[in-house]
Amino acid sequence: MTEPHADDAQFRKHVRRWFAENTPANWRAATPALDEAGKLEWQRDWLRTLSGVGFHAPHVPKEFGGGGYDLMSRAIIYEEWARAEAPALLLYSVSLHHMPSTLLNAGTQEQKDKYVRDGISGIVWCQGFSESEAGSDLAALRTTAVYSTERGGYVVNGRKIWSSHAAHASYCLLLARTSSDGPKQQGITYFIADMSSPGIATHPIVQSTGDKEFCEVTFDDVFIPEADRIGAEGQGWQIAQSTLSAERGPLALEIVERIDVARRGLRRELRDGGLGGGFGTDPARADDDAVVAMSARSLALSCMAHDMIGTILTSGRPSSLSSVVKVASSDLMRAVVDHASLYDGVESMVAHPLIPGTSWFSGHWFTDFIHSWAWSIGAGSNEIQRNIIADRVLGMPRTARA
Repeated sequence: MTEPHADDAQFRKHVRRWFAENTPANWRAATPALDEAGKLEWQRDWLRTLSGVGFHAPHVPKEFGGGGYDLMSRAIIYEEWARAEAPALLLYSVSLHHMPSTLLNAGTQEQKDKYVRDGISGIVWCQGFSESEAGSDLAALRTTAVYSTERGGYVVNGRKIWSSHAAHASYCLLLARTSSDGPKQQGITYFIADMSSPGIATHPIVQSTGDKEFCEVTFDDVFIPEADRIGAEGQGWQIAQSTLSAERGPLALEIVERIDVARRGLRRELRDGGLGGGFGTDPARADDDAVVAMSARSLALSCMAHDMIGTILTSGRPSSLSSVVKVASSDLMRAVVDHASLYDGVESMVAHPLIPGTSWFSGHWFTDFIHSWAWSIGAGSNEIQRNIIADRVLGMPRTARA
């Protein structure tokens, strides 16, 4: 059942039926009540269920434990996953996407054999890219890695921030500076850091939602063997692009579809009077200008996302439209949940407090509103994405930007 399907319509029916039969019932209501250990085990169970048909890592070749699906089949899987409102695998985002994309592109055969299969089977990975002093300028990172001939590896010092799920991670995809000579991008090297290594400390950060999956990770004379360097010294910047490309392409379709599911849910609640005491739930409001505009924006976004997939299929390379899709999707996400929160009203916010430990689409409008702002920062901030759009999509000269 994990072979790529030439008949996309038949494959879509198969995927839709599988999610209808296997999506955990009432998962949104059940998971917030679980403690931290319970949430972790629940995610592992869902991962095991998905792995039975290769849906957990459809892009990873079968030889490494993935589904081995072609690009169009992967797009269908992510779309139907979202349309079924089945839970995302947030705990394993780096394990399932960033890690295999990086190692299959730039890792040694030993690294692929050692890490990929186990990583997509339930080992948690985190990402050590961002630093508080560098902001969105990844090339300005200050964490250093100094080679020790005596030890046959690197000694790392520095700190990373906003590392999702680092408190539960066994390994970290780490960028560190090995040289200060020349352009700052050229002095960055890519590593695999064992999170159990002496000198690594993880500090969870409590967010406005009550979640604490973001972490600060400090490195104090941490030793990384040379065998755990990915690529050559100074190639980290280029290799990181394959890591970041995992957040684009077919995976973006899942976000686009989840936003549309939320939009349709908002319209349904406005029509049926399911919202709280905000601006009221007059059924006529289900077709007011703002809601109709969201429908048009959602359709345009879906068309653009499919154009992006078509470009990738034709060229075999990531599409610059991914930045447009990212900005447009985060803007639409905020518009939907903001509108819903206003209609739901303060009484609903008080009666149903924030629900930590959920995704951006928890089904509780105010929780989702708070979460939505993270999407304009994560996966490359919208400000950075707009610069990319100006360069690669519009071809604007830098001097034309005020």
